[in-house]
Amino acid sequence: KKCRKVNVIGNQYGKVLSTTVAIELSYLIACFVNLTIVCYDILSLEEKATVSVLHEVTCLKYIDTKEFAFLAVGDVTGAINCFDLCTGIKIKWFKVHAEQISGLIYLKKMNSILTCSIDGYVKFRKLNHFLDDLKIKDNNNNNSNSSGNICPDGDNDASDRDGDIRSSFAHDGGVLKMVYSKKLRIIVTSGSNRTIKAWSPYSLDEVGIFVGHVEPVKNMEIICSSQRLITIDTSGILKLWNLRTF
Repeated sequence: KKCRKVNVIGNQYGKVLSTTVAIELSYLIACFVNLTIVCYDILSLEEKATVSVLHEVTCLKYIDTKEFAFLAVGDVTGAINCFDLCTGIKIKWFKVHAEQISGLIYLKKMNSILTCSIDGYVKFRKLNHFLDDLKIKDNNNNNSNSSGNICPDGDNDASDRDGDIRSSFAHDGGVLKMVYSKKLRIIVTSGSNRTIKAWSPYSLDEVGIFVGHVEPVKNMEIICSSQRLITIDTSGILKLWNLRTF
């Protein structure tokens, strides 16, 4: 049998660090070691857009709200940078954590971004005011190109408003991985302290804990059909947990 030819992406950019998919745009988005983010057509792998960043990227998430769509990029400084993929321009950035961001999840129904970090914290940020700021910028650009409340190059730090951010300390030594169960509506985090915890996305209250690994858990995945959690620690030990019985 003949093997189908596999297209190779990004030879000129170096090693791939992370990827995500923008289903709405049919884009495969890849971040490379040379601080370049490239968007490819998901079928042809034709290069569609590129974005340059200043710091090493740790996570990517394409976010499509009813009014705006952007690529959220978490980095080693603890900041989230937001890019318009149509223009490649950074439209906003905000400092979220004291150390590098290790996970980023968009909760669409709650219109919020959930992040975790090596600083040990899980943070929940509403996008309501964030989107209001984007409207201001869009109107300013359309009317007079004046800067208004937001720098025209997007190089601004969003001010925190009451109720915008909630945080909870999760793991000593840092949060290594975070996943979300839409069906059970719980967040699950793993840390350097070898524990796995479940959280409410609404209050960020701890609702469960899993103990059993003797090494830090570096990866997790939820099996949606059975609501089981697969965890893998740094020694290669794999465990299976029932998320309905914690």
